[in-house]
Amino acid sequence: MALTYRFYRSLMVGTGTRSDPYRSDLTRFIVADGSGANFWDLAAPAGWHPARYALAIADSTVHAAIDADGTNLALSGELVDLPTVATFLDGTDAQNLAANILAQFETDGVSTAWLASQTTVRQMLSYLSRLVVILQDVDRLANTNALAAFASALSTTVSQLSANVKTQVAAWMTGKGLDTSWIVGSTTVRQVLQYILTNINWPTLSLGPVSF
Repeated sequence: MALTYRFYRSLMVGTGTRSDPYRSDLTRFIVADGSGANFWDLAAPAGWHPARYALAIADSTVHAAIDADGTNLALSGELVDLPTVATFLDGTDAQNLAANILAQFETDGVSTAWLASQTTVRQMLSYLSRLVVILQDVDRLANTNALAAFASALSTTVSQLSANVKTQVAAWMTGKGLDTSWIVGSTTVRQVLQYILTNINWPTLSLGPVSF
């Protein structure tokens, strides 16, 4: 058995009930059965896009089955061990990821506009993990208006949001000590999220054995 690591973008499936909880579609393929197979994912709330991002370890045949199924998108090749995972994270320019991967990030509401030459995949996944923390926070507070705003298309302008949504987003930002005076009607959701993500002091975040 050849266990290898691989990063994935998977669908979130389930209805959120006790008998059918929200979960990654990777559960169809990868089971923590004592063989060493497992995966760790960034679990955004159901009110966001139906996507989860994961680091998996599984037999090469399982990775091949995931590819053949076509539901989940591989973000990397198979990586033989954690040092190889680190090399991928720190030695790969995120801008050089396949075009369909970058397009999927954008569709999922994860901006790639900030990427520059030599922005690493680790930095990209750090950005994504911070976004998930934000989404989890507004969901924990039952701030459905802010969650709806952050789940909007990145090109959505503030003027397109309802007054109640704008009020709730502003209140959440103010509660985090963030300035909202710069936001105008033409400001986009992309710009608001970028400001939030770059103006909060973040702890180290983890995805299984990997830290960002």
